[in-house]
This record gives sequence, structure tokens and C-alpha cells, in this order.
Amino acid sequence: MSIKYFVTITNYAQSYYIKRFKKQHESAWPITEKAIIVQYERLDNFLETSKAKVILKSGNIKIIKSEFSVAGTKISPKKSGNKCIAAIDINKKTVKILLVYCKGDVSNSQNETFWWRKKIIDNYLEYKSLF
Repeated sequence: MSIKYFVTITNYAQSYYIKRFKKQHESAWPITEKAIIVQYERLDNFLETSKAKVILKSGNIKIIKSEFSVAGTKISPKKSGNKCIAAIDINKKTVKILLVYCKGDVSNSQNETFWWRKKIIDNYLEYKSLF
């Protein structure tokens, strides 16, 4: 039996990127958001899949990058280009969803990793020192 994590979505993620997903996928977004939350609640199981991986670890904090598809689109998470970046506190058993974005949110002139790292550094002071 895996440990259940407490999942929250940050205001920044809600205001900037999820807002667009909600508008584009009105009826499907609530189901998609719930699926993302449930996956992170069962983090230990989620990390055993190919949809999520630890991209940074420092002390009790892990930064996880995962892929997801919007409910009902019949597109695989990998092909969808939709990503979620979350910060995990292993000791507190909490997950903060920091970014939810699609490949189209990243400027063509920028490297995706550089883009999301800069977003985290600029908007989440508590994680700035990890990079």
C-alpha cells in the first residue's frame, strides 16, 4: 500500500496555465485536473510509470516532471506535449503543482528545460536555491 500525498495547485499554476486549459477544454478539464491530482496523491506508484520522473532532488525536496493528456482527447500523454512540474516534500508528504503547460507555451527560441526552470526561479522563491 502506498502512502497518500496531499496535493495542492499553486495560485501561479492556476492563474497562468491552467486558466487556458480550462478555457480550451471546458468540460474535460475538471476530469483531467482530478486525474493529475490522483496520480500525484499516489506518488510512489506514479513514479513507477513512464509518465513521471524525478528531475531534481535536494534533501527532502524532489522536483517531478510528468506528462498528461486531456480527458477524452484520445492522444497519449507523450504525444500531447502537456507537462506538469511539481515539488514534492518527502518528509511532509506534500505535492505542490508548480506548472501545468503544453509545448506551445514554450517559445520556439527557448529550450524547454531552460523555460520551466526560469519560471520556477522567477515565481517560487522557496525553490530558487535548488537550481
